[in-house]
Amino acid sequence: MPQRLRTFDADFENKFDQLLNAKRESSVEVSDSVADILHQVEQRGDAALVELTAKFDKLDVAPEGWALPRMKSIRLIWIRPMN
Repeated sequence: MPQRLRTFDADFENKFDQLLNAKRESSVEVSDSVADILHQVEQRGDAALVELTAKFDKLDVAPEGWALPRMKSIRLIWIRPMN
């Protein structure tokens, strides 16, 4: 969560010290999390991507959510370039 610190605030030094001493994820924790995500995607493919995107990005990217209305689909077929 972003924090705004102003050097002219009376409690600046205290808040700055708290920020510097706050716990952050270690590189081991991050590496473990990334390895787990990659393993899930490797094992479960798109299903894992849909689940993880919902978890981390709060987006529903399930295939059902991407359906185009029928008329728009028909228009896309007619206007696509022919090779």
